[in-house]
Amino acid sequence: MNDDRDNSNIQSSSEGSSTEVNASSEEKDTLASEQSIETDKEDPIKKGSSVKLDNFMLKPDELIVENFAKEELFDSTDGTYTVALNTKLNPDLISEGLARDIIHAVQNLRKNSGLNISDRILLWIHTDDETANLCKKHFPYISSETLAVDINNDQSKENTNSTTLNFNRRKISVYLKKYS
Repeated sequence: MNDDRDNSNIQSSSEGSSTEVNASSEEKDTLASEQSIETDKEDPIKKGSSVKLDNFMLKPDELIVENFAKEELFDSTDGTYTVALNTKLNPDLISEGLARDIIHAVQNLRKNSGLNISDRILLWIHTDDETANLCKKHFPYISSETLAVDINNDQSKENTNSTTLNFNRRKISVYLKKYS
């Protein structure tokens, strides 16, 4: 039974009991969707009993039960539990991944530059305008994780240490120097 929300319903029944499992894709555009569904342990399909559909009684050897995840979902089942994760990347996830890659590059550059863990830095991130706009909303996070006193988008100043990273075929140059 499908409605406008693109739900998949599975219903089975036996004498005096029924089980309905509703798996919805309503939140497929969220950061990551995770659902856990527990089916009734007395489900006749799981027990290998006959199932009545309308006026027909189906025996276990007449049924083939398969679960299919939608294209953007990754699912796994263990016993009576099913978990589905949305693996579709949206702009928010991409920009957060970019911020994390920049933080990783800065931390490695700090280490390779011989800076102490507590040293404050000045940071420059030079890239194309589109990538710079993806980074900007994460500047406070990048700053707090790397101890950057200031982050600039322009080309590096003198006496800086630098590294270059590639993110989704985009070149990003990162420059830093100890804040004094």
